[in-house]
Amino acid sequence: MAMEMRHPEWVMASGKRGISESVGHAHSHLRSPLSPTQSNPSSQISSATLTRSRTTKFPQVQHSVPMLSLMNTYSIEDVEAFVKRVEKAAVSARDAVTELENSSTISFVAELKVDGVALALKWNDAGELQQAITRGNGSEGEDVTENVLAGAIQGLPSSITIGPAEVRGEVFISKRDFALLNQAAGELNSFSNPRNAAAGSLKLLDPNLVASRRLSFLAYDLMMARPVTGDSPQRSSSFDSPSSQAEALSILREQGFLPMPEWAVCHFCSDILEFVQKIKSSRANLPFEIDGIVVKVNERGTQRLMGSTSKFPRWAVAFKFAADFGTTRLSDIIFQVSRNGIITPVASLEPVAIGGARITRATLHNFAEIERLGLQSGDLVVVERSGDVIPKIIAVEGSVGDKTHSKIPNSCPVCNSTLEWDGNASGRTTLRCMNRLGCAAQAHGRLVHFASKAAMDISHVGPAVVSKLIDRGLVSEPADFYRLKEETLISHVEGFKEKSARRLVTSITSSRGTRPLWRFLVALGIPGIGQVASQQLATFVAKHWERFPTGLGEEPEWIENVQRMGPKTARAVFDFFSDRGVIQTIDSLLAVGVAPVLPSSHSNENITDVAEWNEGSRIYPENQSGSLRGLRIVISGEIGFGLTRKDIVVKVKELGGRVTDTVSKRTDFVVSNLDRDSAKLRRARELGIRVVTPEELQKLLGSA
Repeated sequence: MAMEMRHPEWVMASGKRGISESVGHAHSHLRSPLSPTQSNPSSQISSATLTRSRTTKFPQVQHSVPMLSLMNTYSIEDVEAFVKRVEKAAVSARDAVTELENSSTISFVAELKVDGVALALKWNDAGELQQAITRGNGSEGEDVTENVLAGAIQGLPSSITIGPAEVRGEVFISKRDFALLNQAAGELNSFSNPRNAAAGSLKLLDPNLVASRRLSFLAYDLMMARPVTGDSPQRSSSFDSPSSQAEALSILREQGFLPMPEWAVCHFCSDILEFVQKIKSSRANLPFEIDGIVVKVNERGTQRLMGSTSKFPRWAVAFKFAADFGTTRLSDIIFQVSRNGIITPVASLEPVAIGGARITRATLHNFAEIERLGLQSGDLVVVERSGDVIPKIIAVEGSVGDKTHSKIPNSCPVCNSTLEWDGNASGRTTLRCMNRLGCAAQAHGRLVHFASKAAMDISHVGPAVVSKLIDRGLVSEPADFYRLKEETLISHVEGFKEKSARRLVTSITSSRGTRPLWRFLVALGIPGIGQVASQQLATFVAKHWERFPTGLGEEPEWIENVQRMGPKTARAVFDFFSDRGVIQTIDSLLAVGVAPVLPSSHSNENITDVAEWNEGSRIYPENQSGSLRGLRIVISGEIGFGLTRKDIVVKVKELGGRVTDTVSKRTDFVVSNLDRDSAKLRRARELGIRVVTPEELQKLLGSA
């Protein structure tokens, strides 16, 4: 049989915390040594770190190797395409290097995708747990070591014999433990789903409470292991890093980690699909929630050769199960106002359980969707939780009677100002409140955004705190943050004491002169401009900082560079920096001492995601000697031959070309798979611009 099924014994114990006795005898050190059920002090993990003073914020720690996300797939065809990409890449790699000379075939490991919280565990050369770090943004995460040591987490051995090593896995709460947890919490304090409960529990401020949350850990990756030195006869003296994912899973089980309940080594695509169908049919009987299957290249050598993008490994994908559905009553359609004034309809639902989560709201996207579905309050609706994440209404199952479609608001639900449609009459999907400075919802959204982690990264300033500050008249614009005093917070804002007031003011003050310019630009909230585009803008703004912001419009270089970002982006930037309110906001921030750190012309030190900046930026210096020198290329849709869009952008750049976002008369050719229509493709045909297939592009890049 081509597929080698693995199903280690994995049974939750009845009546007490821990793995079943049969597994427990085989791995006597499987339970957490700090569990109440483990009383032998000699087997406990060192608790030296438990004496550290706690703070309300977990320290950020850089990952030794980035904890990348997985690219999601939702169809069998996507899995088949992934297998073909891997096989093709492996053949190409063998032609170029010798690392795969001894491997004649490629195999895959299919394993469960646990719906939990990713965690990296570092073990020292004595085999003791040294540090526990959450995934975070992939580059750095939060140090939750103290909580892990105190948390009585099932599936963690007291020590290992293969340190130093890094073990990665998922923290979760089993179905049985989640039911017990909610039963103890009571209806009013119950958790909505196991994943949220696990995530919140792992970052509780009191480590002693973590043990009551019934957490478990399932290991799925082993890295950087080497022989352990020492006199202990139980320690391995010949262990080396695993050569395959299958070997890694086996070693993890031998070391006492909770074993993966179901996994398989697959040699053909049909083996993977067989495993997927098997798990689909038995999913309800698993002891914990899963939201898909992870398919990885088994051989570590092939993994290294395939590499990763800045976001995903090329050697693994996550097959996400089809959406779950539920039927419930539409209680109301409410309207939210974004920081840019966009009015977004949201469905308020009678609570319904879908895919292990309690759903009370669903996205309606825009007003055209309301009209298409013919929605009105009281309708019985079908709700889909797509990819186990985002709920949306897909159909009306029972109507309340005569249809009088839910009325589109004529005025802003917050400030009562007149609303205007974006675009022309035929494409009216976006309704906007134009009262930018006078709308409380927009002001609140802008202030929250300014302080957010993606922008100025000011700790302890969330939506609730901003609401309190606005209500007390202390903050109405970003510069007001820097005018706050500790004594004012204590005397005027409910809930603030000496310690919390000092913490907030310190956090705000520390951002005054330490944030890079691109973060400052993100914080301003230019419509349609994210982190990557802001990093581009920062290089242009820095050159003319002495004329920022009012004098930029007089600089030809500024105008030229912004226009190269595409017509829509350029229009948004020019309009934004021409707005008197924006200029006043910037002047006020500079007046209170906010001093962004300007980027060095020789360094990327202020850019958080260098890979994102280098590969994702849309403006590039041209290679004057490359075979694509001077060519402008537009990509429409997915390419699908093993390279991501960013990979292609970088390759084209290396060959002297430029990838742009907009089709114009200056475009040399458009790349499209031709299997679906797009605005870019239609525009190319209108202008008579050549359209090439991904296969033709691949040949062009390969022969260049």
